[in-house]
Amino acid sequence: MQSPKIESGVELFSRLNHRPSLENFYPELIESGPFPNEFIEITGGSGVGKTTLLMDMIKRSLLPAEYSGKGCGVVLINTDHQFDLFRFVTMFKEDWSVIKTCLSNFIILNCYDCDQLQVTLYNLEKILLSNPKVGFVAVDDISSHYWQYRSNNGVMSSHAYHCKIVGTIEESIKNCDVVVAYTQRESCKEIKFQTGVYRILLTEDGGKFAAVVNKCGTKCIPYTVNECIQFNI
Repeated sequence: MQSPKIESGVELFSRLNHRPSLENFYPELIESGPFPNEFIEITGGSGVGKTTLLMDMIKRSLLPAEYSGKGCGVVLINTDHQFDLFRFVTMFKEDWSVIKTCLSNFIILNCYDCDQLQVTLYNLEKILLSNPKVGFVAVDDISSHYWQYRSNNGVMSSHAYHCKIVGTIEESIKNCDVVVAYTQRESCKEIKFQTGVYRILLTEDGGKFAAVVNKCGTKCIPYTVNECIQFNI
């Protein structure tokens, strides 16, 4: 006789509440996936379009299926405050009624210091369980507040700080079946994940932009970035 499977109330709630899927929501960069609890890491220097790419991912997540979107709710943890909501709205080409529906499913959590960020991340699971339509969590960016955290808590490398932030997010979402995307400034060391990760490095050389994508293999895709981001495939 098999022993009974024991699960927590959180696990039961997550199992009974299926969230929208983001599979194939960004085929230009991610050929298969992303799947629940996977991460998308967007890295690059200043001015290469990290926040713009994140905006485009959020837009595709929010748009209803009949507008080639995924129709899911989104939580944005805004730490760098480069996310311009008015600019974001102009990226939509749909009617205002569609845009309003999208914005009604968009939760923005502004974090102005390292303590606010830590509290937000620790409460992320509760926020997600209270909003079962949310399928995408975005963080812009995990590098923010590093120096303040280091000043308050002692010497810590930026890589160790990034690992700490990502580890807290992983722990918070493990029962929630969401996809997480985050931006960060260029880093020499890779963050290790418990689940899958799609690494996207945005580069610029002489005014030419390219995205280097690494999951099961590596590919390089040129792009242009102005008000929106456009990949040349």
